[in-house]
Amino acid sequence: MKRSSRCSAAAGLLLLAAPLSTFAAGEGIVRESFLVPSKDPGIQLYVRNKHLAGRESFPSDRIVLFVHGATYPSEAVFDLDLPGGSWMDYAAARGFDAWLVDVRGYGGSTRPPAMDAPPESNPAFATTADASRDVEAAIDFILGRRRAGRLSLVGWSWGTTLVAGYAADQPDRIEKLVLYAPVWILKGAPPVAGSGAYRSVQKEAVRQRGLRGIPKERVEDVSPTLWFDQFWTALQSTDPAGAKQKPPVVRAPNGVIRDLMQDHWAAGKPTYDPARVRAPTLVVLAEWDQDTPLYMAQELYAKLANAPHKRLVVLAEGTHTAALERNRMQLVREVQAFLEEPAPAAPAAPASKSAARVVQDQLDAYNVQDLDAFAATYSDDVEVAVASTGQVRLKGRQALREWYGEMFRKFPKCYCRIAERRTEGERVVLDHEIITGRGPDKPDPWDVGWVRYEVEGGLIRRVTLP
Repeated sequence: MKRSSRCSAAAGLLLLAAPLSTFAAGEGIVRESFLVPSKDPGIQLYVRNKHLAGRESFPSDRIVLFVHGATYPSEAVFDLDLPGGSWMDYAAARGFDAWLVDVRGYGGSTRPPAMDAPPESNPAFATTADASRDVEAAIDFILGRRRAGRLSLVGWSWGTTLVAGYAADQPDRIEKLVLYAPVWILKGAPPVAGSGAYRSVQKEAVRQRGLRGIPKERVEDVSPTLWFDQFWTALQSTDPAGAKQKPPVVRAPNGVIRDLMQDHWAAGKPTYDPARVRAPTLVVLAEWDQDTPLYMAQELYAKLANAPHKRLVVLAEGTHTAALERNRMQLVREVQAFLEEPAPAAPAAPASKSAARVVQDQLDAYNVQDLDAFAATYSDDVEVAVASTGQVRLKGRQALREWYGEMFRKFPKCYCRIAERRTEGERVVLDHEIITGRGPDKPDPWDVGWVRYEVEGGLIRRVTLP
């Protein structure tokens, strides 16, 4: 049911988002720009696409979306024509369908009226939750336009929280995941600051932030002034109102500041669970990164426990803005190689789990409300029946996901304890279950009674409730 509703949403987006412009961006490469409705009314998202001329159809493993960080919009980073070419052009030239998106308040996307008033007149906006809805809308549009089921995601800095969060929530829609300079739990002051609805940054402040970590004698070699000037010009073109101020500025929403300082990262509360990411994942950063230091990548990498293949790469002589520096093509090529490489061969199938182990795995997932892990213990055609009536209450893994997903949302403190466990042969497990936190319509604790689990091929095939 969820999948069909997404298809309908994507179809609606296709009707609403005609190309703003289409032209040849370089030798053999076509660029198209769109305004795509967000999940929230009144918000339109700037989306750009580059691909080889004459190509309109792409396999899922050749579709990639780039997502920006906390201050600079996507086009000024991923589609900036520095020596070596723009990152998007490089991907497109190698046969990829390359996309970027600006979330609300950035670049060519809707800038709410609050950005026309003094910052202190309005609260922060474009939080991670807001931006995540924007990224989801862009993905729906891309997959609908290409009639594809999956794509790869590349996020930079704050953008890594958006793409990883989506990958955790929608694992079936992700081919590969790239986390460039990822944000994780803060152990010091955040790299950006501001109060009110938005912040304004001047050219010199942008320049000095980009130089953090570079030895003084290496500044011009690593981050040439001419390259930075080109970047600043690109930034100014994305914010005409900011460019008219004296001195000129680039404006960025402060929702990310609230997330960093108050609600999430400084409070030790990530916006997503890395263990729920189930796509091959590349974590990459440069050695001099002061904004998202190496410890963040290392801690995050260790928590990607269920990625079928993961890699941590540290690039030499670069900072948080390595994509704009002399060694930028090291980053571009490393990411491209990861996107292009075939998936690693699947490991040899392990010996089948015992029925009791399978049932215990589903119980463990139930008690931490990990819906993906919980559903993964059931067969595609699972049936949940009631012994007293013989009625089949649920049929199929998707129906089970939807029912338990809603139950987890309604009862976040729900917990199941096994009073006693018995087995019948090798395929049947009987659990005497006692549940707490199940809401006002059930006693607390609730003595459910004996639940019968029938296991086939390492998956639960049938559940019979008392």
